[in-house]
Amino acid sequence: MGKFFKYFFYGFFIGVGITMALYALGFVIELGNCACGIFTCDCDRGDALPFMWYGSSFFTCLAWTTIGSTVIGGIYGASAGIQEKRARDAALNAEALEKAKKRRKHNASKLKSDVNEKHITIHSCQKKAYEYDISTNYQAAELQKNGWIMLKNAYDSNLEMKTIIEEAKGEVENNDSI
Repeated sequence: MGKFFKYFFYGFFIGVGITMALYALGFVIELGNCACGIFTCDCDRGDALPFMWYGSSFFTCLAWTTIGSTVIGGIYGASAGIQEKRARDAALNAEALEKAKKRRKHNASKLKSDVNEKHITIHSCQKKAYEYDISTNYQAAELQKNGWIMLKNAYDSNLEMKTIIEEAKGEVENNDSI
């Protein structure tokens, strides 16, 4: 809103300046007309711009040029303010997009490191659990076929062993012998 009033007042002062310039130009034209009349010996010559020198013509010209340039200044100020706001919004948008891009890159690298860490942990657990040397150049499909199936089998066999041990404990408690 500050730009609007700033250029509104600029327009007002420009309008007043235009009025003064028009009347200064009119005065110069009248001087030229008088000089032309003197050189041509036509001393009965009238005013070159007679409408400029009648009663309220100065104030009418002042009013119209001031109002016109004030309106033009206000429109220019409003458009300048809108352009400034758009530029500021674009800068904020670009900054927000840059932050989002950095955040996505950070999250992706963090996720990648977490996945790699879990892969290394699973890989080393498989080596320890089965005493089976899995080469590091395994593809994901091979690892899934071989390693995960082995882990599932080991887990299932552990559950079966626990069930057998619990049943044996139950029989020992009941019979005091196996």
